[in-house]
Amino acid sequence: MGVCRAVRRVRASWLARELAASQTTGVTALGRTAKRALELLMDTPLDEDNWRIDRDISIEMLAHPAALLRAGQLEGSAGYERWLQQMALALGQGSTAASQQPPN
Repeated sequence: MGVCRAVRRVRASWLARELAASQTTGVTALGRTAKRALELLMDTPLDEDNWRIDRDISIEMLAHPAALLRAGQLEGSAGYERWLQQMALALGQGSTAASQQPPN
């Protein structure tokens, strides 16, 4: 278990350096693995009241596309359309673009 924690700490350190180098103002995290990495970086759980990194970077959490497939939310389903709208909003494209762009 100690090795896993050490690996996660190294990954969090790498993520912190990447965020600093990119000078981004927002992160869209896809799925639980991304959420866990951000929680480790911030050393606190993410919840409704805590969606910022160092007060300068906002976090947008979305389901991973594979989770949609596992849940049977295929193209055209209500869950898929909701995910597209959330992705479009996270990317700053608004809800109109969501119905026109499938996920990559």
